[in-house]
Amino acid sequence: MESSRSKQASAPWRPRKYVLVGMGVILGASALVIITSIILQPANISFSATDFSFLATSNNSKVFAFKLTSHNPSHRAGLVYRYISVSVQLQHNQNPNVRKTSVPAALVRVPNYGLGLQQERNSSKTMAVEAFLDDRFYSFYSSNASATIMLFAQARFKVGLARTRLYNIRVRCQRVDLLLFSEGNHLQKIANCSAA
Repeated sequence: MESSRSKQASAPWRPRKYVLVGMGVILGASALVIITSIILQPANISFSATDFSFLATSNNSKVFAFKLTSHNPSHRAGLVYRYISVSVQLQHNQNPNVRKTSVPAALVRVPNYGLGLQQERNSSKTMAVEAFLDDRFYSFYSSNASATIMLFAQARFKVGLARTRLYNIRVRCQRVDLLLFSEGNHLQKIANCSAA
């Protein structure tokens, strides 16, 4: 009786057992991948720009300033921006033959930007942005022009300690007519942004 039990215990696995174990491992790994991808699914981040103004500087140049707001609707994932680049594309309305001109803009007063700009889940984050225009450039475009804000960013989504791969974000905001406000005045219009 003992010999028959020892034979059953030491009997080699049949191919059917290997197939069943392999299928179990594949199903478990698939379930893990699906659950992880659902948890770390990137949210639909949206942007808007508002509070536009022209400010004078001491060296006869003008600052085109506005506030850029990032909206993160996800209740699970926070956001870590690795890189944000903003530019202002100027277009002369009366003379369409004049080529559109892109002016770089910079984020101002962003603490610990070098460590990565972080945004919590289900929140909005507002950043001040400024673009510098020299006096001749400003006088040409301020007569009858519009501005389009372009944004390129790289960010990771994070849930707890887990982080996703790096995502590229490109958006273009609605055009803003520069004739609607003069130097020192603020334009409270909201320019919503969409994927570029």
